Amino acid sequence: MRAGRERCQEILDSGEGAISLDIGQRLRAVRRASKASLRSVARRTGFSASFLSQVELGQCSPSISSLQKICEALGTDLPELLTPRGARSVPVTRRSDRETFRSAWSKATAQSLATGRNLPYSALLVSIRPRGKTGQLHAPGGHFFAYCIKGRVRVALQEVPHELAAGDSIAVDQPRAAWENAGRTGAEILVLAFR
Repeated sequence: MRAGRERCQEILDSGEGAISLDIGQRLRAVRRASKASLRSVARRTGFSASFLSQVELGQCSPSISSLQKICEALGTDLPELLTPRGARSVPVTRRSDRETFRSAWSKATAQSLATGRNLPYSALLVSIRPRGKTGQLHAPGGHFFAYCIKGRVRVALQEVPHELAAGDSIAVDQPRAAWENAGRTGAEILVLAFR
C-alpha cells in the first residue's frame, strides 16, 4: 500500500502522466449517479477502494486499460468519459476541444475522437511513448480496427504478435487487445472499438 502511494506521489511530483482532476471528478459523478460505492466498484474491478479514491481525487494515474476497466464497472466507456459534456450532442469533435488522458503507467495518452452517444463504435487516438503500452483495451462487440498513424505498434492476436508501421491497419476479431510501442520513437494509432 505504501509503495503504491509513494509511486503515485512520485508521478504527481514529476508532472508526468498525472490524471486530470476533471477526469477524477467525472468518474466520481458517474459512480454516484449509478449509486455505486467505492467498495462495490472495487469488487467489480479487482482494484482497492483506496486506489479508486486516489484516482477520483486526481492523486494517482492508472493505466489506460485500468481506467477503461473502471469505466466498464460504472456502465460507461473511456471515450464517453473523455468527451466534454457539451460536446456529446454535436457531430464534430474539434481538435481544440479534445481532452487528453495521460497515463504514466502506460506511457501513453488517449483522446476520444467521436462524440455521438449512439455510435456503434468508440474512437480513440492513442499516443504511446517508447516502451509504452496500453494494457488490455476492451471492445464490447468483440472487434477492433486500428490504423497506425506514426511510429510502430505491436498487438498480439491469439498470442501471435503483429507489428504495424505508419500507414498499416489491422482488424482484430477478439474482445481485448493490448497495443505496445514497438519502436524507438513515439507511436500514434487510431483505435476503433466496436460495441
